[in-house]
Amino acid sequence: MNRARLMLTSAICGITVVFASGSSASTAAGAEMGGFGVLTPRQRNRVEAAVDKGLKFLASQQQRDGSFRAPAAGQPGVTSLCVLAFLSRGHLPGQGPYGETIERGIAFCRSAQRPDGLFSQNKPESTHRYLLASHAATYNHAITGLMLTEVYGMLPNDQPQQAVAFQGRFPAAAGPADLRVTIERAIQFSMLCHPQPKRFPNERGAWRYLRRYGLNDADLSITSWQVMFLRSARNAGFDIPARDIEQAVKYIKSCYDEKNTTFVYEIVEEEPELNRPRAMAGAGILALSLAGQHHTEMAQKTGDWLLQRPFTQYDRPIRGENWHVYSAFYSSQAMFQLGGEYWENYFPTFVDTVTAHQSRDGAWRPAGGLDRRYGEAYTTAMTVLALTPPYQLLPIFQR
Repeated sequence: MNRARLMLTSAICGITVVFASGSSASTAAGAEMGGFGVLTPRQRNRVEAAVDKGLKFLASQQQRDGSFRAPAAGQPGVTSLCVLAFLSRGHLPGQGPYGETIERGIAFCRSAQRPDGLFSQNKPESTHRYLLASHAATYNHAITGLMLTEVYGMLPNDQPQQAVAFQGRFPAAAGPADLRVTIERAIQFSMLCHPQPKRFPNERGAWRYLRRYGLNDADLSITSWQVMFLRSARNAGFDIPARDIEQAVKYIKSCYDEKNTTFVYEIVEEEPELNRPRAMAGAGILALSLAGQHHTEMAQKTGDWLLQRPFTQYDRPIRGENWHVYSAFYSSQAMFQLGGEYWENYFPTFVDTVTAHQSRDGAWRPAGGLDRRYGEAYTTAMTVLALTPPYQLLPIFQR
């Protein structure tokens, strides 16, 4: 996978870092070829204006400790999504109008790493508690790991690893540990969770909540985030055994429902009416693409399934899903990976719907669905990330 090459000099917490380069003309050409070409000039202008307004709103949501407003159980995952949203538009740590905003967000996320390597602001409960830390911790962990490896992976190859230190400038970043050590500890935690005993053989190689819950010991939602984290880490030069990715991909393929031509959330259906949301269709396509399995038959059939369920409404979920903003993020990233007619038939309708539902202050505030439980910074960051695939500035989502 090609890495992003950005001609910028960034002072990350007082240390100068030179980002690898490519001309602005080639970046613009890549954006045209990568996805903006399916839009009219007016639609493209609406996307850029909406994204910029969304980022301005996000900046207003940053707290004194560097986090972005969200329930503590959703931290540092929500803050990491906000940082990714800024990066997806080309903003970088220490550079430009949002440079300090991004730095402070990164510092907060690093401060939320627990002694065992887990990223979780709150200590996970001893038993599974829905939407609390024991439920959200593996999401927080993988999303934060992904964000930090994307930042790390943008550094040029000749940058000394020990030079990337977030220390001294913000209280939340106190301590001498460098970014690489933080990521290595996070990888170790993910690898410890990976081989946990599973009740069903085809769940091996996948991830689930920290505490056992329900009939399943794995699900596609959490597994896809872990695959993104580990793939980004591998791209950035960290040692990720190929067998771990292969095992995860095997599980992802087992989540494909041939009868309904889409991916399921859980292999053992506990809530059949909610087991096939658009989010899982997108997660399956995206995870396979990141594993190098592009345009497989199951991915293409799932893409056809998604085209039959377009985003013609954005204020509330459609039947069969509770988290429609989550679905928007995954569907958009997945259809971008498929490209061609899939992207051409998906993205213009998505743009029209999403930009029409943005609030005057730049936020996205859906009236229904469970996404609202994690706050307006979450719903806005996820929507920005759903609109920015054509920029191709986040290496993990490049095709």
